[in-house]
Amino acid sequence: MGRAIDLLITYRVVKLLVTPWKEQAAYKYGIIDNNGKLLRRGKDLVTAKEKDSYTILHRFVFNLKRLLGMLPGGKTKFASYATALALLLKENKDINAIEVEKALYKHLVENKLIAHNDDMKESVGFDYLPEGRYTMIDNLEDLEGLPTAEVGDIVYTIESQKPFDNYFGVNLYNVINEDTKKQIIVSEDNIERIKF
Repeated sequence: MGRAIDLLITYRVVKLLVTPWKEQAAYKYGIIDNNGKLLRRGKDLVTAKEKDSYTILHRFVFNLKRLLGMLPGGKTKFASYATALALLLKENKDINAIEVEKALYKHLVENKLIAHNDDMKESVGFDYLPEGRYTMIDNLEDLEGLPTAEVGDIVYTIESQKPFDNYFGVNLYNVINEDTKKQIIVSEDNIERIKF
């Protein structure tokens, strides 16, 4: 019985991780905003439905989801799926990965997070980042929650570079933010090359 409960809780965590903020019950009740930030505290929740939509489990998963979203590529659909599944499989080898993956895939398709028959390829980006200028297509924050780049910012690299790291199939690169002159970390999912 204990394993069944563990699997159920694990599945709920994974399901909450990959469900978009606007699809969360807590969003519908005005408890969180569209970025998962808390608008109403637990003690301010009145109805049973409000309380059920923001439990200790929800609070834990929402904090984890926001942290994962700060990582380069962490906001993409694949990154949510891959991160959740990788965390799940790394911690418990006894879980039937095929069944969990099927259930998770079904949830992603039903909620239109991926297209049916999407092959979920890891990363179709570059093997290297060519020298040049790029436009940010995501807002990025550092681990303290401070913005490092916003959509529309220009970042650049003065030489072609190989990724310095790879996070769940997403290559990571160091670039310079043109406005702040600070080095930041991006993935190919965060930037778009400026064409002349």
